[in-house]
Amino acid sequence: ELQPGLVPIASIGYIAGRDTVDVQWAPPGQASMSEIPTDRLFYPVDLRKQRIEEIDSAEAKRRANLPPTVKVDVGNYQAGLAGLQFGQLASQSQSDDRSFIVPPGELTTPLGPLTVVTEISPWKTNRDLNSIAFGYLRVEREGEHRFYGYSAFGRGKIYLAGQTLYNGADGEEIHRVRLKPGLVPIAVVSFIASGESMLLWQRPGDVEPAAIPLKSLWHDPDMPMPPATLWTD
Repeated sequence: ELQPGLVPIASIGYIAGRDTVDVQWAPPGQASMSEIPTDRLFYPVDLRKQRIEEIDSAEAKRRANLPPTVKVDVGNYQAGLAGLQFGQLASQSQSDDRSFIVPPGELTTPLGPLTVVTEISPWKTNRDLNSIAFGYLRVEREGEHRFYGYSAFGRGKIYLAGQTLYNGADGEEIHRVRLKPGLVPIAVVSFIASGESMLLWQRPGDVEPAAIPLKSLWHDPDMPMPPATLWTD
């Protein structure tokens, strides 16, 4: 029940949440919900300007305290992750959804030569096959990194530095990992009937999660199969 006047209102969107926030209303005399027209929404100009200045000042101080960026030599490695595809295993039964998730070490017979995966945010894969993208993540600044992992229907796994970053759970998983500059081993696994995996990161100094750019993904062209040290299972 509202009285005529200016009523405080706020809408908040969280990191890794929905892309949009939808607020509707049905004022007296209106039978159904609708968008709130812009001529009914107001904000104090001076307060907004002050808040922007406060945010800019805090951001400048935060960036001033960041560790320096380090140039990481990639040697003879090539840009992108190495990609392989594998057929369905006998243990991946259609009658049990969770059976699609197997230890990646059991995928030993690729269906063809290495390909180059240039994007993992997201990474589209063949739903009829198991797929692995592996190589190295180039880290150029020491500090806490946040990773947001996802796989369609929870049929995927993501490994970083020999540890499980995403374990095939429904929805997204968020992990915080402290990393030093260098080339960090990484693998993204998309199992049968998935079709899509995704990994976003938020580096020290980043204000929100972002796609991992190609310049941060590398692989050794002379490594035909992912090493067993990538997995934890």
